[in-house]
Amino acid sequence: MKYGYYHSPLGLIEFGFLDQGLKYLSFKDRISNKEEVNHHIYQKTVHWLDDYFINRTIDPLPPLAIDGSAFALKVYEAIAKIPMGEVRSYKEVGMMIGSKGYRAVGHALNRNPLPLMIPCHRIIGTNGHPGGYAYGLDLKFALLQHEGYDIDLLRK
Repeated sequence: MKYGYYHSPLGLIEFGFLDQGLKYLSFKDRISNKEEVNHHIYQKTVHWLDDYFINRTIDPLPPLAIDGSAFALKVYEAIAKIPMGEVRSYKEVGMMIGSKGYRAVGHALNRNPLPLMIPCHRIIGTNGHPGGYAYGLDLKFALLQHEGYDIDLLRK
């Protein structure tokens, strides 16, 4: 596994990748002792993050090398299609993939290895409640605001 770091306006991001593609991305408090490697996957990931944070656009994703069940991969694929600045409920995601297992959608998102690129912060409860986020609701709200979503629409 190779590693890279990105200093975003919302905090430090660490990402891991293989020659085939991006494996994970996570927000960190500090840089670990993992050696950063310049590589075409590294460059494509940094370019995508620059577009997201600076230009507020979404370029095509860098190549991905993520694992997961067939169900989880379907959830990730559906979530990746949600436009910036919009939200969907767990139920709506379930309907997008032809499943009534809304809790299973939440379970799959709990294991999401690529928050931002598989934008689980755009998923809310059917009742308008913000739901959860692995990195806390403050970061979820900051990401939604960055994307132009009016977080006052969420029931807190």
